[in-house]
Amino acid sequence: MPYKNPIDRYWVKRKTRLKSGPRHDRKGRRIQWLLTREDVRTLLDEAGITIEQVGVAMTDYQLCRVDDLGDYAMGNCSFQLRSMNVEEWVQRKRAIKEKRHEQSEQRTLQGSTDCRNVAIPRDAVDH
Repeated sequence: MPYKNPIDRYWVKRKTRLKSGPRHDRKGRRIQWLLTREDVRTLLDEAGITIEQVGVAMTDYQLCRVDDLGDYAMGNCSFQLRSMNVEEWVQRKRAIKEKRHEQSEQRTLQGSTDCRNVAIPRDAVDH
């Protein structure tokens, strides 16, 4: 279906992508597309870019949500370079991995400390 306006093509593509199969944000909530065509034009104007600059290459712009949470709605998303979006994602994943590692180490230390402090009675050991 040919579109006279590239913004219309972009808007339909994004809206149908979310309808074709539910996507969820990193907290497990379903993501919805709440932007109108006019909202997309406004976001493009705020970023100072044209629709031709939006794409999938690292030097192209993408529509990004704040902290990758919530819906695609005004006030929760903006256009930024894909390379910046990917870098934010990598930093967030790295921070989560480090936090889980620290928690695992703490549990291990607590478990080993508890085991060392437990006194085993001599008569409980079979000789």
